[in-house]
Amino acid sequence: MIKLQSFTMISNKSLYDLSITDINGRVFIEASGTSTAGENSVQIETRFLPNGIYLVKLFSEGKQIIKKLIVMN
Repeated sequence: MIKLQSFTMISNKSLYDLSITDINGRVFIEASGTSTAGENSVQIETRFLPNGIYLVKLFSEGKQIIKKLIVMN
């Protein structure tokens, strides 16, 4: 399981979309939710993902954050 931490939202409530894709663009996980103003975190189960390199993409408030995730089970 990974815990994405420290993404900060400015407005009181914001919708977000999150996806995890492999480096070939195949989508493995998609999630949506509502965040609150300030620091937020999201927990995502990664046990079922094959070993490899993934991109975690978070879209909210017209912005995009992309982080690299390496899974080694």
